[in-house]
Amino acid sequence: MRRQMAQSSSHVIPQADEERQPVFSWADLSMLCVVAIWGANFTVVKQTISEIYPMAFAAIRFSLATVFVVLVLKARGEVLRFNRDDSLRFFILGLLGIAACQATFIQGIARTTAGNASLLVGTTPIFVTVMSVLLHIERISPMGAVGVGLSFVGTALIVGASAGGISASDETLIGNLLILVSSASWSMYTLLAQSLMRRYSPLKVTALAMLMGTPFLLLVSAGEIIRQPWASVSAQGWLGVCYSFVLATVLAFVVWNNSVRKVGNTRTAIFSNLIPIVAVTVSWILLDETLIVWQIIGAAVALTGVTLARLAPRTMVRE
Repeated sequence: MRRQMAQSSSHVIPQADEERQPVFSWADLSMLCVVAIWGANFTVVKQTISEIYPMAFAAIRFSLATVFVVLVLKARGEVLRFNRDDSLRFFILGLLGIAACQATFIQGIARTTAGNASLLVGTTPIFVTVMSVLLHIERISPMGAVGVGLSFVGTALIVGASAGGISASDETLIGNLLILVSSASWSMYTLLAQSLMRRYSPLKVTALAMLMGTPFLLLVSAGEIIRQPWASVSAQGWLGVCYSFVLATVLAFVVWNNSVRKVGNTRTAIFSNLIPIVAVTVSWILLDETLIVWQIIGAAVALTGVTLARLAPRTMVRE
């Protein structure tokens, strides 16, 4: 991801640009909105794939989202042209963030519990942090590392204390592994998108990633699309599709990419660990489920971790 410059006379020593983050920013507010949307989306997806085959749902969701994003891009006066040297990067971006990530996510959530899925999505900040350090994109400060760790511990407490707890039985093992692969794919997407957004807007990066990745989703979903009895899908099922493609896909993807560009990889990914808080709160308010002490403690720990990681100085490595 970084351009390596060979110099015959001297060796370029990597330097670090350290940027102290403000206590609060619009990027934080927008990411909190994404957390709310994605937190509710677990329930929406679970309900919708009870009526629509999982891969057929993923395919129609991203087909509609791709058309929507492209229309918005054109309405804003932006064009889809990009530098030919970036062709492979956009192809990989679509393959990882759309095709691989979404196929494994939808198949995983169909094979495991919502609690397991919430916890495993919480590994995203860990993947992003480790990859950023190994690829010399960002340096994580001690405070940032503590924040990432605390946020994951808080997520584990919330999910573990929820009804049903965390399951690793044979019935959910495959689903758990698929969600883990999805989180890793999304983390790689995040890192690659950051490099592309030095030259393109978040909306354009989102549109091109979808244009590159959605055809693969359609290809692997063709069988389920043909077998799906579309006429029998209820109004609630179609509302679930609309929620997922407008809010959980179009809006959330653009906001995520914008946050990555403004505040960095780790500080964006850390918000993933707040998703279970939303899921537990929604179930408490709407489903009248019991909110127990360990869930409240887990929420406090996760919020503390996110705050520490967000306030830690952002250190970008450059040459």
